[in-house]
Amino acid sequence: MKINVLNLLRGGVFSMALVAAFAFTSPSGVVQYGQDPNTGIWYDLTDQNPAPDTYSCETQPSSNCRVDSPDEFGMPINPSDNGKELNVIDASKLTEV
Repeated sequence: MKINVLNLLRGGVFSMALVAAFAFTSPSGVVQYGQDPNTGIWYDLTDQNPAPDTYSCETQPSSNCRVDSPDEFGMPINPSDNGKELNVIDASKLTEV
């Protein structure tokens, strides 16, 4: 009986360590997308930062500038992206999806 309890305890500790390892590990790269409201084209913004020669996020109620999937179900990457829309400055520097 004592050996069974020790085995259960070891298994429980191992399980807790496994859960903690996944819970406290951040995702490596967050994929970001944005849709040009004028053309409807989706762009991959993963490795692009807003800049004067690429794109910006302009204030627009009920819009999201950067989302995690290129469709209407995409969730905002950051809460600061809520209420903003993508303003494409130079589409040649962005990758279409």
